[in-house]
Amino acid sequence: MKKAYKGFNVNSNNELYCRDFIFEVGKDYKIDGEIELCKRGFHFCWNLNDVNFFYNLKTSVICEVEILGNIKNEVNMSKSVTDHIKIIRVLKSEDVLIISNIGKNNTGYLNSGNDNSGNYNSGDYNSGHRNSGNRNSGNDNSGNDNSGNDNSGNDNSGNYNSGNDNSGNYNSGNYNSGFFNINKNKCFIFDTLSNLTVSEFIDSKYYEALISETIILNQWINFTKEEKEIDKAKELIGGYFKMYEHKEAYKLWWGKLTEQNKEIIQEIPNFCKDKFFKITGIEI
Repeated sequence: MKKAYKGFNVNSNNELYCRDFIFEVGKDYKIDGEIELCKRGFHFCWNLNDVNFFYNLKTSVICEVEILGNIKNEVNMSKSVTDHIKIIRVLKSEDVLIISNIGKNNTGYLNSGNDNSGNYNSGDYNSGHRNSGNRNSGNDNSGNDNSGNDNSGNDNSGNYNSGNDNSGNYNSGNYNSGFFNINKNKCFIFDTLSNLTVSEFIDSKYYEALISETIILNQWINFTKEEKEIDKAKELIGGYFKMYEHKEAYKLWWGKLTEQNKEIIQEIPNFCKDKFFKITGIEI
């Protein structure tokens, strides 16, 4: 039996459908003619976690299917298509959790660590998403004990910090934000006092340009067909989280920005090319 997985939406008649084609559990479906990925045929995934790229594992109906006909696979095996498929059963949410998680005691999805309540975590005790460290309540952290997002350091409550114990954003040093302040004071930008408060900076065109593209610190990479054939464990796992060093992630982020937003970032008050390079690894 060639077992695989397929995601579905549900219409107002409580019927399973995909690309306007209605399916029913227990029945098989066949088409004549040539099949082609993304164009013609019944699409499915060999690995349950790959389904999440097309249908949310948490909110969609996920079925176990049997592949009975001809098959064409994507190069990375993340998606396949066939001309003959049978819908075996609808997976219960607890089944999806068990199959999608590699670790133990997770209440989220696609975790390879333990005791996570979020999704896509490879560390332990995370309540956010896509963390590769431990005890994070934010998202996309590769460090530990962060409540903010996209940090590679530790104990940060702000975002995009590569240092430790920061409550601000985009810091590569430690303990930035100041102490015992009541007023909305002007903030330091590139180590020089600016004419903007933190909230004014966040509402500015500069911050809008900075967040126009996401800084990706963790990315799911599928194992190749060859890797899966050599190692059965990799066939079961399906892939792994690639962790980018902070400066590597910054360079990928910079490459996705529009030229206009790059110019706006260089107009940030007190902008310093040397300090920008030291923080991001990007040479202007």
